[in-house]
Amino acid sequence: MTRPETANRPRPRDAEATRAAILDAAQRLFTQRGYDGVGTREIASLAGCNVALVSRYFGPKSDLFRAALKGCVDFDPLLALPRERFAEALADHILAKRKSPDAADPMFAALRSSTSPDATRIVREELSDRLTRLLTDYLAGEPAAEEKAALLLGLMAGMDVGRHLIGNPALQPNRDDDLRPRLVAAIRAVLQDGPEGPGG
Repeated sequence: MTRPETANRPRPRDAEATRAAILDAAQRLFTQRGYDGVGTREIASLAGCNVALVSRYFGPKSDLFRAALKGCVDFDPLLALPRERFAEALADHILAKRKSPDAADPMFAALRSSTSPDATRIVREELSDRLTRLLTDYLAGEPAAEEKAALLLGLMAGMDVGRHLIGNPALQPNRDDDLRPRLVAAIRAVLQDGPEGPGG
C-alpha cells in the first residue's frame, strides 16, 4: 500500500530525457509549422513537461530554434570519407531521405520560418554559414573551396524542395536508378577544379 506522505510526491525528473523530449518536440513542430507558428507551451505539451523547463534547458525560443536546427543535421559521416568517395556518398545521402509527416527536417523548418527575421538569421548561421564552413574545411586546399561548398548545399536544398516539398514526379524515389548517376555527375561537376579538369 502507498504511504500517504508519498502518494502525491512528484517523481524525480530525468534531466537528460526531458531535454531530449523538448528538443524532439521542437524539431517536429518547427518542421511542421515554422518558427512563428509554434509556441513554447505547445512544445512543452508535446514533450510532456512544464513550459518552464523549456527556458530552463534552452533559454529563449530563438535559442531552442537554433538547437533544433543544429540537431537535425549531421554531416560527420560524410566528412569522414575519403575525397574520392564523397560524390557517390553525398548522392546516396540525398536520395536516401524520405518524407515523413512526423520527422524533423531542417529544410522544411527553414522554409516555413522565412517570415521571421530572427529565424531567418538563425537559419543562415546554422544551415548556410555553418555547413558551408564544414564543407569548405573538408575541401581545404582545393581551388574555390568555399564556392564549391555553397554550390553543394544549393544542390542539396534544390533536391529537397523539388523532391519532398513540391513533389516533382521526375525526382521521386521510383526514378532513383536514373537520378543517381546524374546526381553523382552533378556533384563531381561542382567539385571540378575548373572547366578543363576534375578535382576530387
